[in-house]
Amino acid sequence: MDYTIHFDVESVCQKFMDMMDHGTQDKSGIQDKIDIRGFKHNLGSSLQTIVGYADLFLKKEETANIYQRAYVHNLGNSAFVVLETLESLLALATGGKEDGRDEFMRAEPFMRLAQSSAQLVSTLKAISQYLPAAEIVLHPERVLQLEGVLQLQPLSSDAVQFLHQIDLSYAIAIYGFNREFSRSLQRHRLDLDAQDFWTSQYVRKDRPLIMMSDVKINPIETRVDYFSKVVLPVVQNIFEHAFNPQNDIAGRLQDGEFSREYTISSDVDKNKKEVIVTILDNGFGIRVEDLDKLFKTKFSTKIDTTTEHGICLLEVKKFVQINQGRIWIESKLGHYTALHFTIPYTETQQVKIPTKLYKQ
Repeated sequence: MDYTIHFDVESVCQKFMDMMDHGTQDKSGIQDKIDIRGFKHNLGSSLQTIVGYADLFLKKEETANIYQRAYVHNLGNSAFVVLETLESLLALATGGKEDGRDEFMRAEPFMRLAQSSAQLVSTLKAISQYLPAAEIVLHPERVLQLEGVLQLQPLSSDAVQFLHQIDLSYAIAIYGFNREFSRSLQRHRLDLDAQDFWTSQYVRKDRPLIMMSDVKINPIETRVDYFSKVVLPVVQNIFEHAFNPQNDIAGRLQDGEFSREYTISSDVDKNKKEVIVTILDNGFGIRVEDLDKLFKTKFSTKIDTTTEHGICLLEVKKFVQINQGRIWIESKLGHYTALHFTIPYTETQQVKIPTKLYKQ
């Protein structure tokens, strides 16, 4: 996974200055500028998850030594600092409307914007040097600059999963920040982004417990970023909730060869002129009585293992629908969950026989 920061202070400042005139739509009805609430949700949800998992690690992992605990504490605290900085930038961009600090925010707003932007960039760059957490905390001897500081100490399987979830959440958060602020990463090719994400998991020394086993998406160029706004939140939801042992009614966890996997694929409905994207996991499904609740509750982050769906999919649904798409979920308790969403296209371009590039 890539933890590199691809943007600078100037691009962050410019983004929040442009946000003064947010939430507009073009004539086709496609949302080009996301609203403040959606922007805050997309960048903040993964950071909130990191804070929560770091807290769980510190509360539940008794075997970790003082160096490992301090390391995880710093990762959680850094995510909190980024969240606070993001809140300040949003308050500045909205004239203090976010928290009522109007007079405070009106004082030298551009200087404060520059200072907060610099803090955001510097904090994220500092964090990126100490990721992935699972590799460094479990195998510090691989990281020369930390040799002799972190001492190897066996951890429980739960603690290892907490570290992997912190890594995934940081990767998603940094990806989202790069997409929002980096001018060089403004392409919107869902197929290429998914392929890159698939490749990234195989270059890690410590592979995630839940692997993307396959990606087969038709080439599609879109005007908005479906990968970070839809696919990544769903993937994070899979990591947190798809393999809840309480739903393993078929006893699949008892199979020593059982592997946790998910796939991303697509199909094309030429009659409706839409690409149908499916994210399928081989987890333990969702109870029938819970299916209708997934898109109705407000956003919250719950990371205890007894709840199925802590990260609400409401914002994902809003993003798909505001861009003229549909979204729905199928699930069989004990066996799988499939989330489907559609991307309308207006034209196609022949790239090679028989492959076509679908354009939104």
